[in-house]
Amino acid sequence: LEALESVFAQTLEDHEVLLVDDGSTDGTGPAVRARFAAEPRLRVVTRPNGGAAAARNLGLEHARGTYVAFLDSDDLFEPDHLACQVARLEATPDADVVVCDARYEGPWKHAGRTVFSRSSFRPPVDLDRILDGAWALPSCLMVRRSATADVRFDETFPVVEDVEFLAHVYARGHRGVLEPRVLTRYRKLVPQATDDDLRIQEGMLRVLERYADRSNHPRRHAVQRARRRARVLVARGRWAEARPHLLAWLRGRPGLVPLRLLVASCWRRGARADGAHAILDARSPRGRPRRR
Repeated sequence: LEALESVFAQTLEDHEVLLVDDGSTDGTGPAVRARFAAEPRLRVVTRPNGGAAAARNLGLEHARGTYVAFLDSDDLFEPDHLACQVARLEATPDADVVVCDARYEGPWKHAGRTVFSRSSFRPPVDLDRILDGAWALPSCLMVRRSATADVRFDETFPVVEDVEFLAHVYARGHRGVLEPRVLTRYRKLVPQATDDDLRIQEGMLRVLERYADRSNHPRRHAVQRARRRARVLVARGRWAEARPHLLAWLRGRPGLVPLRLLVASCWRRGARADGAHAILDARSPRGRPRRR
């Protein structure tokens, strides 16, 4: 309900709100209908539970506006979110995607900070940046609906389906632009699963393998593929399979992390625990696994 209230509190009032009820069993549907019964801008569409990608696709199919913005149920829009995003796209006619900044709230390590302020942030404004590891939160995105005519979220992705969606949009020749204002409150209401980092790495590897042939920097992204494959295999404890990818990573981007893992691969015997420790060793210098 809080997420919907943040939408109906927008300074830009000319919009429709599509609530996709993805097979909820906690009484959300009836609660929403009761709370917003007098709100003519709200449409509720339901479907059997199918996950985030399927829910967003149903929303895209029902959308009628010029622009489409996404809001996950645990996030909030600032009151001027829609107005600022629309203004940025209208001021940048050659862009079809706008990505705003967001503030972390809840039990995050980065609580109180913003996404754009992180030293690891890369602007997710074109395909090459996405292949380099850039990502954007769905609740920070606004897209021209015309750019999504033949693009949907890939429902085979359990995570990073939002990154794959952006890569698909950009691979069709569209580009993005940043909106530097903090217009989204990115909230975490439940602890992060312990295997999320590995699942994200596997998802990002799939994105890279799917779109790398459209890269403007094939050699650089060949190294990226080797790095991601190596990290996934090491995390799975498959050291022997990881070794050639570690070597390619080291040759393409010399550094202590691939060197340390390559040396370790010569004597590790593939224990699952060893793999789990190894992916933590491959963290960024700040000691936190990257989200993407």
